[in-house]
Amino acid sequence: MKTLIQNLFLLLFISSCSLLFERNTDRDFQVEANAGTIIGIDEGTSAKLFPGTVSRLGGVSLENFATDTLALHSRAYEQGDDKLKEEGIYRFRKDGEFHSLNPPVFKAIRRASKTGSYDDYKRFVKMSEDRPPFLIRDLLKFNLKKQIDIEEVESVDQIMKRFRTGAMSHGALSTEAHEAVAIAMNEIGGKSNSGEGGENSERFTKDDNGQFRNSAIKQVASGRFGVT
Repeated sequence: MKTLIQNLFLLLFISSCSLLFERNTDRDFQVEANAGTIIGIDEGTSAKLFPGTVSRLGGVSLENFATDTLALHSRAYEQGDDKLKEEGIYRFRKDGEFHSLNPPVFKAIRRASKTGSYDDYKRFVKMSEDRPPFLIRDLLKFNLKKQIDIEEVESVDQIMKRFRTGAMSHGALSTEAHEAVAIAMNEIGGKSNSGEGGENSERFTKDDNGQFRNSAIKQVASGRFGVT
């Protein structure tokens, strides 16, 4: 039974990867370029299914995938009713899979942004620092060898000039949120990214109140979609 599940999973896994590649119009270029990096899959599985693709960190194998699949299958039949338990894989559930961005974290950062209190900010930071390892950066530690004279540290204004936002398209964000991100980055001297959807040309000039809704970085999609 376990071998059957493994083979079925392998077939589904390869099929899913093939579909992802085939969705790219430049499939051959994408495959041969090896532009991606594998995170979380061991070297043996990577070499078998994605030959030539870099996998520096290692990770799980097909055996691990099969074990997880069998565990979920067993739990489904142990519940004794027709309704499957929601494992929290796709959305937060108190007794489900851990999510780094969860309701308590959202509430903490919202409170800190509303009150402007440093204590509220420290509570938010503590929640982030005390969480179980979830991202790669959670496994890293700074190697502090010596202190640096404060005079050698760049000013806040100079540091913020290098701040960038992710490319979040108008549509993925509401108009209000998209513009708020641009305004905030312009005020601190950073740069926001319009996302592939672009933005309304009315945002290219400052508003009467002095706010600037223009995204410094323009990302243009080649005819995939438009924004009105």
